[in-house]
Amino acid sequence: MSSRGTDGRGTSRASAVFPTHWGRSGDTLGAFEQREEVMGMAHASQWTSPGSDGRPSVGELFSRLSEQSSRLVRSEIELAKAELSRKAKAGAIGAGLLAGAALFGFFGFAVVLTTIILALSLVLDAWLAALIVAVVLLVIAGVLALLGKKSLDKGVPPKPERTAENVKQDVQAVKEGLRS
Repeated sequence: MSSRGTDGRGTSRASAVFPTHWGRSGDTLGAFEQREEVMGMAHASQWTSPGSDGRPSVGELFSRLSEQSSRLVRSEIELAKAELSRKAKAGAIGAGLLAGAALFGFFGFAVVLTTIILALSLVLDAWLAALIVAVVLLVIAGVLALLGKKSLDKGVPPKPERTAENVKQDVQAVKEGLRS
């Protein structure tokens, strides 16, 4: 007798772990029942009035809708918090690694500059070679600073102008709809 799919008594291991009343027609943990278990939703019989033939009233339905909607919103907020926390942690690790790479890149660049200065000092005096390299670096820094300032000026003020205009149009449309 094979014990591959059973617990030795003829019942499956899945049904030994998950009671069959959790699933539908023998499946283990049906989606609805699992969600009900996780969300802690009340059973339909709890929402019906005596003598209503098992059907909830409109007031009971709205009450149920309100409760389940708020539970859903709270669950979604908790999920968003967990997801943002996980992403923030990964982002912090990535930022730390990039900072380390930038530090080593800076030192590598300094060594390359020193090598250029030493190579030029074979042809020129050492002070002149260092001066030439410094002037070239300052010119490059100046050009980059001007380009950066132009780019920053395009983004100032940091206001979502298109979004603000769309919101104004939406408010205007609602006001016109209320007047008519």
